Amino acid sequence: MMLRSSRKLHGGACVERLPSAPMAHGTRMVLLVIPLLCGLPSVAAARPLRPDQIPNGRQQNCLNCHRSSGGGDIRNPFGRQVELDFLAEDGTVIWGPELAHLDSDGDGRTNGQELQDPDGAWRPGQPQPGAPNLVTNPGLVDAPAVPALTWQALLGLGLGLLPALVLSRPRRNEQ
Repeated sequence: MMLRSSRKLHGGACVERLPSAPMAHGTRMVLLVIPLLCGLPSVAAARPLRPDQIPNGRQQNCLNCHRSSGGGDIRNPFGRQVELDFLAEDGTVIWGPELAHLDSDGDGRTNGQELQDPDGAWRPGQPQPGAPNLVTNPGLVDAPAVPALTWQALLGLGLGLLPALVLSRPRRNEQ
């Protein structure tokens, strides 16, 4: 059998393609598996379960401890503190009063206040504490969350001011 090469025009240049021998199934599998194995260390470093190990952790996800939303990069002050002092031997976060009472990012609010668990009483598997819309990042100096005003809140505010408006009006007998 005679082997022939083919020539193709590729990007303005002539590229010679030589015939390839059929690849064995095992070789194909090795070529597919090696890149996957090489990528595992970076995937494993992301620790996607850690946000579930702090109260309301899914509100900020990886940003609770890292500087990027994908995680696996430089840790913020909260992430560094957790890494140094609050990891169990199996790598899980030790959430409790001690970590909750610290102010890792130095913004004047404790980690527990920012995560809506000021006493550090929450445990994984329990319902999330506090109001999720008030959660702020324990590793980032940020302004306190401001709840959105709803029509019910505005109505309550209006009704609350009504007596003050009525009492402050001059009476007809006083004129």
